[in-house]
Amino acid sequence: TTKGFTFESGPSLYAGLSPDRSPNPLKHVYQIIGEEPEWLTYDRWGTYLPEGDLLHDAVGAADFYEKLKACGGPDAAEQWERLMARVTPLGEAIFQLPSAAVRADLGAAITMGKYAGALAGVVLKGGGDKLNAPFATLLEEERI
Repeated sequence: TTKGFTFESGPSLYAGLSPDRSPNPLKHVYQIIGEEPEWLTYDRWGTYLPEGDLLHDAVGAADFYEKLKACGGPDAAEQWERLMARVTPLGEAIFQLPSAAVRADLGAAITMGKYAGALAGVVLKGGGDKLNAPFATLLEEERI
């Protein structure tokens, strides 16, 4: 929380807009209207630490582990690995289940019908209630 605002990127940060099968809902809107912007990808991003420091980090696991060593506590790498073990199967599942197909009315039977296998995969991997919950809930469950 910064100045009364809470920021959470959660798993959607990793979905991106450039992959053809992105689960990002904005990507789906562009696909529906038949438009495909030129997506710019990046290899660095800025990270603000609670202490106020700004790091310019490379995107990717190797650099991230170096940041964990420098900025995290003694169990930061273990916490990260535990979190990845929990969210990786969910991430793989959501790439098969477009968010535009998920509804809360009777029309769900129509829109979800062709994704029944993917939906079953999400539920079997324990993600049925996690995909719409705040990412912070998952962090709490993993004691991170």
